[in-house]
Formats: sequence, structure tokens, C-alpha cells
Amino acid sequence: MFVELQQLLTVHRGHTFARQQAGDPDARHLSPADVLRFATLGGAANAGLAGRVGALTPGMQADVVLVRTTDPNTASVRNVLATLVGFAHCGNVDTVFVAGRLAKWRGALVGHDLTKVQALADRSRERLLAARGRHADRFAPHSSVEVG
Repeated sequence: MFVELQQLLTVHRGHTFARQQAGDPDARHLSPADVLRFATLGGAANAGLAGRVGALTPGMQADVVLVRTTDPNTASVRNVLATLVGFAHCGNVDTVFVAGRLAKWRGALVGHDLTKVQALADRSRERLLAARGRHADRFAPHSSVEVG
């Protein structure tokens, strides 16, 4: 979701600059706090879950994402929200709790055999392609693009 946050902030700023250049006195940039609020509380409302998720509030369900601030793109934190919304990406995610359960720790998923998951995905891909008389591109083993 980091890309979407950054895209919203960038596109909105472009539109705001254009409105300001056109003389619109009401043109206002979104702040990183606005964008984060759209993603959390706004996302919950959009999903019909307002009041149950979307905020770290007693009695609400929560998923918590901890982002490393030691990576080059997040190390110079002066404004946590600006860094999170403007510069963070999924590779910076260190720890994740989903409904209070540890799902990712020190950058690695917890409780999943990724080799097994990839093998299952590969078998599923092959089955689906075979059902359509297609073959995976042998030069890109995880691609479903047919060459020739």
C-alpha cells in the first residue's frame, strides 16, 4: 500500500500546484497525515468496517506494521508520517501483527514454508496453463507468457 500512498500524495500535489498557478485561493496540499488517515480510517469506512478497524483504539481490531528506520530511504527520519507516506516501501517492513498474531518478524514471514507455497503456485500455474493448451515461457520460469 506504500505505492498507493505515495502516488496519491504526488498526484494530488501536482493538481494542487496547477490550481495554485491558476489562481485558486482554496488549493491546499494533502499532508502525510491526511493520506495516512485516508488509508486507515478511510479504508475501514470504505470496506464497511468503520468503528471496528482502522485505528489503534481500545476495543478495535488492529493489524500493526513496524517499519525499519535504519534503511537508507527511512534513516533520516525527522517527520515520521512524511517518511512513512513519502519514502517507505514494503521492503522496509520489519514486523507485522495481524489481529494480535505475529505474521512477520525481522523481515521474514512467520509460520509459512515459502518453498512449499512457491511449489504449490508453480503446480497450479502449470495445471491452469495446460488446461488452456499453453506452456510457460521456459526462459522466465514464473511467467505465463507464451513465446512464439
